[in-house]
Amino acid sequence: MLVSSSTPHDILIQLAQHTGLFALLALVFSQIIHASRLHRSRWRPVFLGGTFGAFAILCMTIPVTLGGGMIVDGRIVMTALSGMFGGPVAAVIAGVAAAAYRTWLGGPTAAAACAVILISTLAGIAVWWLADRLGRRARFGDLVLLAGLVVIPGQVPVLMLPSPEMAWTFLTLAALPLALSTAGGIVVLGALLLIELRRLVEEDKLRLLAAHATDIISRTDQAGRHLYVSPACREILGFDAEELVGGSIDSMVHPDDLPSVRAVMASLTPQAPRQIFTCRAKRKDGGHVWVEVTLRLVPATSSDTLWNGPAEIVSVARDISKRKAVEAQLAAAKTQAEAASRAKSGFLANMSHELRTPLNAIIGFAELIRTETMGPVGNRTYCDYAKDIHDSGHHLLSLINDVLDLSKIEADRLVLDEETVDLNAVVATCIRMSRTQATRGGVTLEARVDPEAAVVRGEQRRLVQVLLNLVSNAIKYTKPGGSVRIATRMRPDGCLDLSVSDTGCGIDERDLAAVMQPFGQIDNPYNRISQGTGLGLPLARRLVEMHDGRLALESKVGVGTTATVTLPAVRVIEPVA
Repeated sequence: MLVSSSTPHDILIQLAQHTGLFALLALVFSQIIHASRLHRSRWRPVFLGGTFGAFAILCMTIPVTLGGGMIVDGRIVMTALSGMFGGPVAAVIAGVAAAAYRTWLGGPTAAAACAVILISTLAGIAVWWLADRLGRRARFGDLVLLAGLVVIPGQVPVLMLPSPEMAWTFLTLAALPLALSTAGGIVVLGALLLIELRRLVEEDKLRLLAAHATDIISRTDQAGRHLYVSPACREILGFDAEELVGGSIDSMVHPDDLPSVRAVMASLTPQAPRQIFTCRAKRKDGGHVWVEVTLRLVPATSSDTLWNGPAEIVSVARDISKRKAVEAQLAAAKTQAEAASRAKSGFLANMSHELRTPLNAIIGFAELIRTETMGPVGNRTYCDYAKDIHDSGHHLLSLINDVLDLSKIEADRLVLDEETVDLNAVVATCIRMSRTQATRGGVTLEARVDPEAAVVRGEQRRLVQVLLNLVSNAIKYTKPGGSVRIATRMRPDGCLDLSVSDTGCGIDERDLAAVMQPFGQIDNPYNRISQGTGLGLPLARRLVEMHDGRLALESKVGVGTTATVTLPAVRVIEPVA
């Protein structure tokens, strides 16, 4: 192509037009690579070298003529990029093709032109070698380095021109425009190819992850048609991915689960783009498998979508059949355990009733003999025996009553007979009933009540039972000379505390949880000399919980124990002024 003006400005404009043409060719080239997947092939260097060589020849078919047989074009851009992106093999192929065509064109500047091609090819190989030596991919900085290596040494072959006049003409007219267009072409075209190749590499990584993932990854449009399904569907469902693409998601879901699945998909919105559900998916053999599906609404990725709205649903389905089987086994075991617990509670309740009836007779007749109601007993030893029978019967009856109450609570058969309860009366009753035990054990029993903490809503008999169990335990585990204190207190939040404190042996912190369990006892000297089954504290805790309260223990070995019953504010009745 001839030019009417030989000014540097005109030359630069024409070379810049060539760069624009090469950018278009580079985009076409990237599409060819994308379509053929040659960026992953072992023939990639050969393909790159041949293509860049063809582009270099194309550049020489539309040169900028300076006169005297001198022409300039963008061939060195192509040969330099071939080495950087394709390595030595691609550089050699592109360089040989470009040099052969330039030699075929002939002219006095053919030798200098081939020298420039050689310099650009070596520069591309050098940049490729540097990136490979550093163990990384090509970067944008490598393009800048390549442009410098090509432009600066590329001026040296001007010395090979036939005459000084031609050299001067080249330096004054074409050197600067050619340097600018070459550097710009390398950076612009190289950046376009670099971005495209990086995108293809990242796409390959994602495809590799999807292909080897154990979960089924799929893309679905909002109509429910599969656009992509990962190969894991064959292992989980028995279908090949090609069999599912284009099909409807409805055909893969168990009919009983289909309404809920449709409801979940319909609930996906840009404000709530993520949903998780479980359903049964159809297998190729006709069976079904439980899957956990995570859905996410994503912006459109199709090339024919002109807006960035929510157009597709990405889902990840995981096989949870084993987990469902374990859950079913656990549910069956839980049902069986609950049935066994109910049977145990029912058995204990029935047995307690059966034992309590003869015990009442034993206690009654022992009382008649001990008090000699029907006349004097001939031998006083029999009266002592009758007293022992009476006391043992009472103790056994109290144990049976505890077992009966705990069984009723566990079987949900114990109902509170709620009323207005005066805590002062409850405390007084417990002190009266526990006085004999405290006197026998040499323990001081005292009470300190808050006048404002006097009236609550609950069942008086059960509250007496709770307090009596706590006081009895405190006296049992307190040495002679110790003390047990009952106190009531209103808390700032409106709740009420009823506490029993002793100066007994105390409980180790690691044993606090054990003593709150049914039949839970700790090993200490007091257990060996005191009677009990370990039902007092657990029964008291359950009765307190039925009053919507809680029972807490604070203890320190050798110092004592404080048991605090806290009743909520809703059960406290404020005193009338």
